[in-house]
Amino acid sequence: MLSFKKPLYWNKLAFYEKIKYYGNILSIEYSEYVDKLKSKEIVKNICGDLIEVAPVIKILKNIYDLDKEDLNVNHILKGSHGSKYNINISKNTTLKECFTKLKTFNKKYNPHGNEKQYLYLKPNFFIEEKIDDFYNGKNGKAIVFMFRCIYGEPVSIGIMYWDEKDSYMNNYYIKWTPIKETIPISINIDNIKQDVNKMILLSSKLSSNFEFVRIDFYLDKNRKIYFSEFTFTPSAGFMTYPSKEIEYDLGKSWI
Repeated sequence: MLSFKKPLYWNKLAFYEKIKYYGNILSIEYSEYVDKLKSKEIVKNICGDLIEVAPVIKILKNIYDLDKEDLNVNHILKGSHGSKYNINISKNTTLKECFTKLKTFNKKYNPHGNEKQYLYLKPNFFIEEKIDDFYNGKNGKAIVFMFRCIYGEPVSIGIMYWDEKDSYMNNYYIKWTPIKETIPISINIDNIKQDVNKMILLSSKLSSNFEFVRIDFYLDKNRKIYFSEFTFTPSAGFMTYPSKEIEYDLGKSWI
């Protein structure tokens, strides 16, 4: 297991404070897991046929390696080296728009200065098949199931949904007790609990090599589970739960 020496005040920190500290000490060993292309290979090597990865259509040679035929509404353009470096291709997407955005994405990713795992990655872009999401369909806004794992054990679940204006997340303890519910749509948890329980087992398998990592998945219309990403520093270590009491409670699991 990749581990690190903790400061004397470690057990006094809230969950988000521990994540922020963690992000400052992450080394090159973590970088291949946050590379969105390399992580696909890692996950398939660990889980095999138990999990799917979205097919890669094309790896760009440079930010101008695009033509009109690449602008397929069933595809999404991503940067492999950072978070939110995505272009959701629609019927209105133009090459000019893509080139403009890719220019802004064409840099090392470290917006908050405490996510060291990204510093070892060079800018790289690829086109990926969109997930045919069980709820949203193939619109590039698949619902994300997030499992925060400590020592290979999931401790909480996040379910993130996007609408046309914003993103929303419901958070639960691993036993499905709500931490915070904000999703303004009717997703019947009972209908997908069997699928989520499979994700819990997969997240435990994929997180076993780390003290902490969040493992993210998608669920398609055929109830196949797709890997999304490894996330070592959710929200860059800024507070995400509704109270410090909850943050301290979750932080107790990480000793």
